[in-house]
Amino acid sequence: MSSVFHRTGRTRLTDDELMLFDALFDVWVDPDSLRRQHFREFTNLPNEHGLDDTVLGQTLSRLHASGLVRRRRTRVAATGRVLIWLGLTAKGGALWTRERRPDWARYCTDASWPTRGADRWVLSVQSPTLGTARAFLATATDCGLYDADPRDVVLRRRKRCRLMPWRVFPTVYELRVPLRGSFGVVPYNGVEYDRRRVWWRTIAELARWVVA
Repeated sequence: MSSVFHRTGRTRLTDDELMLFDALFDVWVDPDSLRRQHFREFTNLPNEHGLDDTVLGQTLSRLHASGLVRRRRTRVAATGRVLIWLGLTAKGGALWTRERRPDWARYCTDASWPTRGADRWVLSVQSPTLGTARAFLATATDCGLYDADPRDVVLRRRKRCRLMPWRVFPTVYELRVPLRGSFGVVPYNGVEYDRRRVWWRTIAELARWVVA
């Protein structure tokens, strides 16, 4: 990981543990996704941790016992099967923050889902900073990442919003905009996207931000 992302070294987390925290920083994760053979694909990073399945299980159990990782159970109604999900606690998130030094004012999330019987889609962009959300939406539209019309945007402002399992933000701004049906007409321009990027959404984007 050091060749891609420089850590501060201000905690006792090992490099392997920190990579697990990277995977957990913003979502609940199926433990199977943390296995070494799945890790690169799941995190979209070129590195993988060095823990085999046995040591990985022992490590996750120790992190849970230390109050750094928590577990959540959900039941599949159709089968009755119980699924286990892992996420960081506030204590674990604080350690991750000391190592990765995220600029929360530049953090944003994006998600889309179908509406009106799946014939229309809506895009949601959320950030603790309104300017960050607007910059992402404008660039994502111009660069072909999303086919949205920013003129139709709806702004929502929410108090004490949880954008990740372990962190509550005092204020979060959400931009919602319908997606048009002509997606793909404008080819995605990743070079221009990176040139204009003043935000980060993922570990990969945070890594490039820090290195820059």
